[in-house]
Amino acid sequence: MTRDELRDRLCVMLGGRIAEELCCGDISTGAQNDLERATETARQMVCRFGMSDVLGRSRSAVRRARGSWTAR
Repeated sequence: MTRDELRDRLCVMLGGRIAEELCCGDISTGAQNDLERATETARQMVCRFGMSDVLGRSRSAVRRARGSWTAR
């Protein structure tokens, strides 16, 4: 799967939450699963597939940066 395809999936997962806020003026817990799936997909894009413009294209860059993430 390409980075663009994964980004499209993230947009779909987050679309319901955004639509709820725009149409209803408030948000609920209904999008919890979508948020969890979107978070996991984004994490895999960076940590597993090396699809980060900031950390680079290799998983080794992610391993080097991991310590700075956990320190926060």
